[in-house]
Amino acid sequence: MIQNLSDSDLLKLIQNAQINLLYTHQATGLKLKLLNSLYNGRHCLVNSNMVDGDLLNQCCIVKNSKEDLTNSILELMRIELSNEEIEIRKHILNEHYSNQKLTKKIIENITF
Repeated sequence: MIQNLSDSDLLKLIQNAQINLLYTHQATGLKLKLLNSLYNGRHCLVNSNMVDGDLLNQCCIVKNSKEDLTNSILELMRIELSNEEIEIRKHILNEHYSNQKLTKKIIENITF
């Protein structure tokens, strides 16, 4: 465990990790740490509470049991993130989760 990481140190860890494992007990909407890992990292192994809808499911490996998570870690450590997976991720993130798209949604939902 590393405490009090700077933003740049955290980014380096995400970029250099073969797997970013994100697990939560609460399904409380979109997680910024998930978006950060998808934009900057390699494999994203998550449980179903971490993903917000079907779109992000396509960008992650979703497993819930301890056995499935363990098996996925062992498998993902041996394989590179494919170009096809990268392109799918880029498309979904740019079309639905870019700052511009999210800002537009916020503005559209503001009523005066």
